[in-house]
Amino acid sequence: MIQLRFNTMAGTDPSIVGPAPFFRIDGLLLRQGPEGQVVGRYHDHHWEVHGSFASSYECTDRISVCFEDGGGRVTKRYGPFQQLLFPNGCCYADQSLFAELAEETQQWIHRADRSKWRVLVIRPAD
Repeated sequence: MIQLRFNTMAGTDPSIVGPAPFFRIDGLLLRQGPEGQVVGRYHDHHWEVHGSFASSYECTDRISVCFEDGGGRVTKRYGPFQQLLFPNGCCYADQSLFAELAEETQQWIHRADRSKWRVLVIRPAD
């Protein structure tokens, strides 16, 4: 099980989402698995979660990530990582830029090969 910690723009206590077996960032929506409940929305360079606005969120559990498209293709799992940080539509894995969210196309761009994917999945590392 993993949790996400949202750093609010108001400077209040962070908001915690989870624990959950996985999270899916599907376009501009953050979904908590396995039910797929929408727990966050990305727009205008920030995330809205629990009625608050967050400039970033992070996962400090030991995790792995993969990409998926709408047609059932799935990449290999990347990781394990000790930290994922999501500021302003970017994904940093252990302090290195891993992917960027293109808001206009609602796709993740994997920095290693510039491939484009609809979904980024965060799971506990094996």
